[in-house]
Amino acid sequence: MIHLHTYDIWNVAKSSSKKLLTSNLAKYAGIKVSEVKLRYNKNGKPTIKGLSFSISHSQNVLVQAFTKNGEIGVDVEYKNSKRKYLAVAKRYFHPYEHQYLQSLDKSAAINCFYHLWTAKEAVCKAKGGRLWYYLADNYLENSCSGKKKNMVKSIKGLNILQFNEIKNFSLTIATQFKPEKVSFIHE
Repeated sequence: MIHLHTYDIWNVAKSSSKKLLTSNLAKYAGIKVSEVKLRYNKNGKPTIKGLSFSISHSQNVLVQAFTKNGEIGVDVEYKNSKRKYLAVAKRYFHPYEHQYLQSLDKSAAINCFYHLWTAKEAVCKAKGGRLWYYLADNYLENSCSGKKKNMVKSIKGLNILQFNEIKNFSLTIATQFKPEKVSFIHE
């Protein structure tokens, strides 16, 4: 089970986001707020005993993901159509991904770019470390026939789950297990 909390942070004071996280960590770890103690793994990822979590925000959206079943990473990004996505992809993505993005019409390319970006960031957040360690990996299936390419379903021992729950945003979870359920809590 994955618990995924989404917040409109324009309605929540930024200073409250740490309190929200601490409160949710206590809730899902089954401990008191005062007992929440973060530790950091060798790659700098924050952890708490018996619970994996990840947070992300973009524009006005804050997302927090929690699970007791292995590592998890989450990323949310606003689909900014004015971003120079092809230049970013050329510089940082796998050449195969950049080439594929160039073959798409603008709308499809923007959607694909943000799905790729959030998948790469979610994997980075699940594993810990620096984002540029993950950007150059190919997240598209090589064996697809025809023009449409699919995202990989797993990479680096993690399952990639993408959601369209938040309009105009790309949301991706990377997790060690295939969850039976993802519980969305919109607050």
